Amino acid sequence: MIDSGGIINKCYCTGFVRANYMVSGGLAGQNKGTISNSYSSDTIYGNNTFVGGLVGRNGDSKSVAVIKNCYSTGKVNGYSSVGGLIGANSERSVVTNCHSTGYVNGRSTYAGGLAGLNEGDIDSCYSSGTITDSSQNTGGLVGFNYEGDISNSYSIRTVRGLICVGGVTGSNIRGSIRNCYSTGSVYGDSCIGGLSGYIESGTVSKCYSDCNVYGKIAYIGGIAGYNSSGRIQNCYSWSNLCYSGSGGDYFGGIAGSNYLGTISTSYSIGCVPSTQNSGGLVGSNNGAIDSSFWDKVSSKRNFSPGGTGLATAEMKTAATFIGAGWDFMDETANGTSDIWGINKVDNSGYPFLKWQGYLQDATVAYVKKDRAHNLRMERIGQIVISRAGIIQLVNLQGKVLRKSSFLSGNNCLELSGLPRGIFIACSGTERMHIIK
Repeated sequence: MIDSGGIINKCYCTGFVRANYMVSGGLAGQNKGTISNSYSSDTIYGNNTFVGGLVGRNGDSKSVAVIKNCYSTGKVNGYSSVGGLIGANSERSVVTNCHSTGYVNGRSTYAGGLAGLNEGDIDSCYSSGTITDSSQNTGGLVGFNYEGDISNSYSIRTVRGLICVGGVTGSNIRGSIRNCYSTGSVYGDSCIGGLSGYIESGTVSKCYSDCNVYGKIAYIGGIAGYNSSGRIQNCYSWSNLCYSGSGGDYFGGIAGSNYLGTISTSYSIGCVPSTQNSGGLVGSNNGAIDSSFWDKVSSKRNFSPGGTGLATAEMKTAATFIGAGWDFMDETANGTSDIWGINKVDNSGYPFLKWQGYLQDATVAYVKKDRAHNLRMERIGQIVISRAGIIQLVNLQGKVLRKSSFLSGNNCLELSGLPRGIFIACSGTERMHIIK
């Protein structure tokens, strides 16, 4: 055990660990101090609780422990609270800039790719590989997040469990998950989610999932299998839901069931199977859904008990979301937090989260007309000409950037893909100055 105030730095361990007692890890059973810049490639067999590839338990109710810049690559096998890096991260303890890539196997509850149980803070971490558990609360990153905070992290895992199985967390109880994502495959029976299998009074914000989610029985969702009094906000799902059993109930693009929960400013495009109580956005809804959408074409679902279904072209149009109050980059009417962005190339043309690092198509900030009776701005990034003729878009040096010839009627010239700057739209003697 590393006691309070103890420090381990630049250490590693390789080999084999077998333990029949509580709290076992590759480097240390329990950490109450600080571990940094260290790793473990041990194979761990723990026949009790709190089993981790690096540390069995980080902190406790009386101590604040820190693990930073560490990783684990070995196989971890345990009974409960089993994690690729740590078995459990206690209240107020911190894990930051860490990862695990080894196989994780749990035989009871709380198994996670990084941590089996989290009650503290996990930031800037990731997990990859395969995790299996024969019981409940199995997650690609964390098995059971209880009042903990998970941020800026991701999971690329194949996750297999029974009940409450998710790409990032199996369950999120009164905890917070933000700026996270999951890819890979998730398998289970009930309460299976691309991001979290079960949410109870917790929050998931600015996250996305892009998984194949396989459910045998009920409550299968792209973000959450079952959302009970939780909040899902500013999230999106590309996860495809797959029915792999004989019953099949409550499948939804965002949530299988939204029970007294809130879903807002979110969207889904993943395929939803035709089962009893399946919907494009949610399978069932006894809560609140606000300004949220699903793609009716890609999901193959025309109905949902909440949300708005749209055609693919509408789902790739900024005006759809800005008109619904979404906070996008380069607009201020809906706020200045700049949560979302959209362009014609990245994310296949669908909205993305700003933290993903893509660039927003610059929107028009100012338009000045000079005898431009037939030229107008109709929507973001688009010039409309209402007569036949040639329209050119030039920069201040006179270089022609776009040129099109139109027949009579309303025709559009797109501005997407242009950098910020000052441009002039010309058609005959008409001029329109545009600042992006």
